[in-house]
Amino acid sequence: MFHKHSLHKRLRIAYTLPVAGMLLLAACQPLQTNRTGAATGGNTAKPAAIAQMTDSISVSDQTIKNGEVTIAKVVSQGPAWIDIYTDNNGKVGDVIGHAAIKNGENANVLVQIDQTKATPTLFAMLHSDLGKVGTYEFPGADVPVMVNGKDVQSSFKLSGLTAQPAKPAAVAQPAQPAAQPAEMMVMLHKDAKFGDILTDAKGMTLYLFTKDTANMSTCSGDCLTKWPAFTLKDATMKIMGDKGLTGAFASFKRDDGTFQVTYDGHPLYYYYEDKAPGDVNGQGVGEVWFALHADGKAAS
Repeated sequence: MFHKHSLHKRLRIAYTLPVAGMLLLAACQPLQTNRTGAATGGNTAKPAAIAQMTDSISVSDQTIKNGEVTIAKVVSQGPAWIDIYTDNNGKVGDVIGHAAIKNGENANVLVQIDQTKATPTLFAMLHSDLGKVGTYEFPGADVPVMVNGKDVQSSFKLSGLTAQPAKPAAVAQPAQPAAQPAEMMVMLHKDAKFGDILTDAKGMTLYLFTKDTANMSTCSGDCLTKWPAFTLKDATMKIMGDKGLTGAFASFKRDDGTFQVTYDGHPLYYYYEDKAPGDVNGQGVGEVWFALHADGKAAS
């Protein structure tokens, strides 16, 4: 860059030597470069817009190796987890493995899975790390990441699952201990409008019906079509409450043989128009349907 007195000096030369002065000034102008480094003379090119990072998963069909699967690329806006789910008739099933994800782009992420529970099709899903960073808390604070109302996930085919050694047919198998009751989690979700409300483990809102009586449902027929009961898969299942849920959980047997979960005596329901975790479309419907706070009272 020229100093002011140097520029004046060159202008005086240009007046006395027009052609030589103009050539000298042109030669002294600095070159500009575009984003590829190509020279552009005195024109300054506008830099290309930088694409904003979006949470995403890229994974290919593969063969399992050493009990691990490889996720080719994971992009995350903040620390997160990549969870591997089984396939349940085309839908997401159970978690069989997880691995930590750092902020930004992660390549060739290895995830150790429970090979004995793996299915030929698996789902890779991005979970946030919202609790204690670096501590896996799902079910719990580390819920699935949502983009435009949908989970960030990708399915892939897994081969090599038949390499398990067969047990000799002649060897008598020892009696298996009785299976321990499975657990069903009830979470406490912080909603921006209604405060802390009850949800299931996937973040779907749970509701009470003010026409119900303690541990007894008055919702049946068409009512259950719009307000499906929150039920146990098995009467022996243990109901686990999130931190902050100090009320009593129980269940009762409905006429159809299912066991509906209650919280402080309130039978719990879903709402058919809630399509994604965090939806609270059933709040206040008919002034008889409400989400629940941790103290068992209706949200308002």
